[in-house]
Amino acid sequence: TGGKTPVAATATAAGVTLTLTINQPQPSCAGDMISILLPGGIVMTGSFINANTYLYDPVNDRWRQAAPRYYGNNTDEEGFVRLADGTIVGYVPAGNSGQVHVERYDPVANQWSPISPADGTAKGTLPVLSSSQSEFGPELLLQDGRALLVGDNGLTALYTPATNTWAAGPSMTGTLGGQPF
Repeated sequence: TGGKTPVAATATAAGVTLTLTINQPQPSCAGDMISILLPGGIVMTGSFINANTYLYDPVNDRWRQAAPRYYGNNTDEEGFVRLADGTIVGYVPAGNSGQVHVERYDPVANQWSPISPADGTAKGTLPVLSSSQSEFGPELLLQDGRALLVGDNGLTALYTPATNTWAAGPSMTGTLGGQPF
């Protein structure tokens, strides 16, 4: 049905009624995307098909929509990292624009905001960490409070929240199973 409301069809043949019901679920926005555990046990996920983000409360078994991502992108193959102050950082692959962006989610205010050198909302340099429009490695919180973002292209970036500054991290080199990284 292509995402339309399910329909029922009825036909009669030689006094026998045949009923055909097509019940196709709506396209899923979950799968192949990011999630992260927030304070209080709340799970945050992105959406595969749009910029929406969602919060799941396992105690009450309820989903609710959170603020949409600032740059209007979906969350496909990316990561989130929770900083020491409880905010969430999410990388936005370059896509067709050629520029990468990063955004920060404040769970208390339920708001995403930009933290990108490309648009002047952060200092430093943020390398392109994705060799395609969507593939990306993990995002990790380091013990010193910085965030390490790992690209699928062997490049990394470091974010220092205290100064709102980005810098290129160490490149990943070597082989794995005999294949170049």
